Amino acid sequence: MRQTRNIAAMGFSGLYPENTLIAFQKALEAGANGLEVDAHLTKDNVVVLSHDEIIDRTTDGQGRISDYTYKELCTFNAAHQFMRIDSTASVSQLFVSKPRSEEQAAPFGFQAIPRLEELIELVKDLDVFIIVELKGTAKSYPGMGQLVAEIIVDHGMETKSSISSFDHHYIHELSIKNPTVAFAAVTTVDELNEPGAYLTQVNARQIHPYYSAVTPAMVKSCHDHGIEVIVWSIGETDQEEGIAAMMALGVDGVMTHFPNRFL
Repeated sequence: MRQTRNIAAMGFSGLYPENTLIAFQKALEAGANGLEVDAHLTKDNVVVLSHDEIIDRTTDGQGRISDYTYKELCTFNAAHQFMRIDSTASVSQLFVSKPRSEEQAAPFGFQAIPRLEELIELVKDLDVFIIVELKGTAKSYPGMGQLVAEIIVDHGMETKSSISSFDHHYIHELSIKNPTVAFAAVTTVDELNEPGAYLTQVNARQIHPYYSAVTPAMVKSCHDHGIEVIVWSIGETDQEEGIAAMMALGVDGVMTHFPNRFL
């Protein structure tokens, strides 16, 4: 039976502040052997990890990441808006801004928005796979995709990582410039026609489809072309039933906000 990776989406983001070092560490402690993160670029071209391009929802600051230098961005607490939720609550609660006092944030302490290199430093000696999703577009963050690829190569992470994007033309362009780096095409609810052949054309070594688009035929087509299938969702893969359903289809990885439920 194919082994399915337990990939913590934004770290253990069901119970800890998303895309922070504490969420990454807690995910590993919970049994995750993969971490999925989101990349943005600061004003001074530092790759940092945050789901949103605007920091209002997750920090005590306001504005766009691209308008701040990395040093300026480090003054904001990425745990400020997070409220620990009950483990049975809907995952949609993760994406609602919840203002809170510094006393309420105390269990997590001050969590700066991390750099990509900090994540790599955490996992480089472990058997852990990382997925770095390029947020925004090639136009909104000129040069970010190439910079992420160079960081991965500089740290020898080519076999332990992939770079993903919804922009398949962008990953094709980057894959030509960086042939040793793995790239992944992110898709939504629409199933691709002959996905294995299509992904081969765009030089994607992985597909990250939405939960409802995954079928036995899709998985077989991808595997027949040597392409891994790593699933994401907004809620379904946060429940044991959803994880089990994907494992039964033989996918290569499941992204979940609750990696403790995977086991």
